[in-house]
This record gives sequence, structure tokens and C-alpha cells, in this order.
Amino acid sequence: PLMEGDTVRGVIVQNKSGRQAIVANVVIDATGDGDLAEGAGVPTVKGRERVGKMRPVTVLFRLGGVDVARIVEYARAHPDQFTADPNFQVLQPEQGVVRTSGFFDLVAEGRQRGEIEGDINYLRFEGIQVARGIVTVNNSRVYGVDGTDAWALTRAEIEARRQNRLLYQFIKKYVPGCENAYVIDTAANIGVRETRRIRGEHVLVEPDIVGKRRYPDSIARIWRFYAEGESRERHSPDGGEGAAGNLIYRTQTTYIFPFEIPYGVLVPQKVEQLMVAGHIISQTHEAEMWSRGQFSCLLLGQAAGSAAAISTRDGVSPRKVDVAKVQQALVAQGVDIGEAATPLAP
Repeated sequence: PLMEGDTVRGVIVQNKSGRQAIVANVVIDATGDGDLAEGAGVPTVKGRERVGKMRPVTVLFRLGGVDVARIVEYARAHPDQFTADPNFQVLQPEQGVVRTSGFFDLVAEGRQRGEIEGDINYLRFEGIQVARGIVTVNNSRVYGVDGTDAWALTRAEIEARRQNRLLYQFIKKYVPGCENAYVIDTAANIGVRETRRIRGEHVLVEPDIVGKRRYPDSIARIWRFYAEGESRERHSPDGGEGAAGNLIYRTQTTYIFPFEIPYGVLVPQKVEQLMVAGHIISQTHEAEMWSRGQFSCLLLGQAAGSAAAISTRDGVSPRKVDVAKVQQALVAQGVDIGEAATPLAP
């Protein structure tokens, strides 16, 4: 960040043209890790409060040459080997929609034989193109990784890709319909689910989400899978994801749950002319489970961008912007901002 006291005046970048300074009225940190906010002196929290443990990281890969019909046939014949959640076990090939999570016994046997390594207890196939026989595999899990540490990320890249090689060999050998599967591509780099979160004007907490709290300054209503009980956390830093006792992956059923996000989570404490977007917003570890999805990050970026434009136009800081104007702009763009918010009439 390019700082003047406690105010961000722009950013310093390094690119093909060398080192440059880009000056801006408002800067939005959408780095995914709060890199700019941290450098500007914004209070941040990393991972789970007090202990700092973070969700596992993953490298996705895609398979081609898959007979999806045979996967569906196997899943229908062995329902006890797959999640009971209809949102994650979707077998509708006639409509071109298939998503499956399970193969529990196959994976357990593979782990015993040493054919699968790491904390992997199930197979998760999604992003499936039924007619083309393409399947996205979301399974490598590397724990204890600090996504803000370049060395830790490098080690995680190596480990996740090693896991994926074993997974590919296992899937090709044991999963019906995958005998002729081949790797189309892998993710360009590792996917990081959680690192820093800022402390802002408002802190989003899970009890408010579950309690359906409404905010007069809401800038987005998000829809997310929700399950009752203590074991509802997906991608827990503690590991054991999909293991026999992990109910959220085995027997629990989720339902679609709406919640609102207030404007204050986008505005950091102590630093001016800076906003954030994505899962680095001001929230707790538990709340981040709800808001870290792509849909949420897209809307938060749209809200931050709209607020920055209005802040610049009106000559006020993002902290003092008229939130009603931001809401009006978002509603005009087709964004659902929730029920309690009352934007200005267009």
C-alpha cells in the first residue's frame, strides 16, 4: 500500500514494466488474503481465533473419458456408500445434472492398502458434464498450511499434486465408469479456503447468521447450505473430513439458508480510503464458512466497487458513505440486498 499517515493513497505494484505506483481515491483489497490490508496496518485475524488453525487447501483436477452413466448406476445401487444429503448427491443424468460424494468403503479400503494417502476419506465428483464425460475431482486435502507463507504454499502444491496422482490411479482402477479416464487438466495453483480476515466496523458472527439477523445497511443476501448440530462445519481445520464420524459428510441433510451481510464488514478499522471484498471481510472463523463461497465473493466485490464509486463521487471516505445510495445502486443492478434494508427510491 502507498500510505499517507493512516490513509491509503494507492498501491505499489511490480509487473512487466517494473515497479510502479498506482494512485487511487479508494483502494479495494480483493487479494483473498488481506495482503494490502495487513500492509496498511489494519487489524487482522488469521484462521480460527486464538489457535490460528486454517481450513485445508486443495488442487482440483478434471478427468475426461468418464462414463457418467455407470457412476450413476453404481451410486443408485449402493446408496449407503454415499452422502444422504440431496444437495451433494444429485443423480439426474437425464437433466444433465450429476454431483456425487461418497464411495466410502472403496476409499477406506484404498487407504488401508496405501493406495490413497493423506486425510482423504471420500471421493467428491462435481462440475460434471454428463454428455462429454468430464468430471471435476475435489479431493486433495493438505492441512496445517498458512496460505500467506510462500514456502508453506510451495510445500502444499507439491503434496496436493502428489495426492492427486494417487487419486487418479485409484479412481481409474476402482471406480466404475472411470476405467478409460484421463487427466484433462489441473488447477493452475492451489486453492486456499482461509487465511486472514480484517477487523472492521462490524464483525459478522455465526449466531447472527443462524438467527437470520436483518441489517438496515445490508448490501447482499447470500444463500448457503445449512445443517443443524455441532458437526455442521465443512472443511474443518481439524481434519477427518468425510470420515465415518463426520456427520455433515455422511448422514446430515442441508437446506438452502439465506442470510444478510452488512456494509460495515467491508470497511476496516483504523485505515481510511480502503475497502475489502471476498472472504477477508470482517467476520469470525465460523462465519467465514458461510460467506467464503464464490457467489458471496462476487456480490461482495460488486458491493465494494459500487461503494468505492459513490465514495469518490461524493467526496467522502468509505466509512462515511451514504449506505442508502450504495443499496440503491445495487438494487438497480439486480442485487438482492435482503428484507430489512430500505434503499432510496430510484
